[in-house]
Amino acid sequence: NPLAADESVLRATQITGLVRAWAKNYERGLGDVILAEFGVVFTHPSATSEPRMVKGGAGGKLTLALPRENERVTIVLGRPDDDAKSAVALWSVVARRLGLDDVVVRSVTEAPRGLHPTRAAALVDRTSAALVGYLGEVDPDLVDTVTSGSPLRRLGLIDIDFDVLADPLLATRAPSFV
Repeated sequence: NPLAADESVLRATQITGLVRAWAKNYERGLGDVILAEFGVVFTHPSATSEPRMVKGGAGGKLTLALPRENERVTIVLGRPDDDAKSAVALWSVVARRLGLDDVVVRSVTEAPRGLHPTRAAALVDRTSAALVGYLGEVDPDLVDTVTSGSPLRRLGLIDIDFDVLADPLLATRAPSFV
């Protein structure tokens, strides 16, 4: 049951929807905003090394590969001076408020879909080596496609894997004493 007719398939990213929402705000003169969404994204079984395998069919005789579901928190920074640097600055505030002990920003050789090819980085927990998410800027080709004629502007981006963030073995927390 899609929420909108133009979003009738399982989404692989929240970035497109947030950029589209930012563009609508921009067209109405309200583009100087930060937008965020907490939601589920899906990865097709053929596009992941770890598909979700379940038993199905009559008596559970079939093994089915289903899309992998992942909860994410995605933030698009759309104010006039926002870019990859403001995404890093906001991430440092978020990480401190979440009590994360040692999540570092690391360069990536290939940016994930939706992120700028050269202005993207990974967020990695140094203790567990878990990938917490990505940050940087939205791919300008995506912004141009979605905004259709709006002036090109850099948009900062933070995309956090909530499943990793919620697991204390993957996202190391700073010790706290009461």
